[in-house]
Amino acid sequence: METLFVLETNVDDLSPQIVAYALEQMLAAGALDAWSVAAMMKKGRMGSLLCALCDRAHVDTLCEILFQVRSSSGISRATEPVASSLSHRRASLPLPSARRKPRAWASACGPAIAFPSTGRSCRSTPA
Repeated sequence: METLFVLETNVDDLSPQIVAYALEQMLAAGALDAWSVAAMMKKGRMGSLLCALCDRAHVDTLCEILFQVRSSSGISRATEPVASSLSHRRASLPLPSARRKPRAWASACGPAIAFPSTGRSCRSTPA
């Protein structure tokens, strides 16, 4: 089982261009995913929550990037063990078949399978 880390920091003094730059830098530095969420800060100011998902090897590098783009010190780090068993299956649709990721969840009637679309394969499938 692999342990992944979520790094988060609040910023209320950055332009959207710098937020976008920080996200690009984190992805280029090895983040598995990076995102920003709009947030209401103290005194009613709009700000952002900058986040990155990474493995243990990239925590220090991504923290350095976050410290470079924010004016105060402080980054939250949460860990969560993740075991992925995703596979791909063909789904029969009235359109051409497309690759989709299955997702299973438990319901009151027992396990059920859903096939949410990733959208990527559908875009490249000829009509």
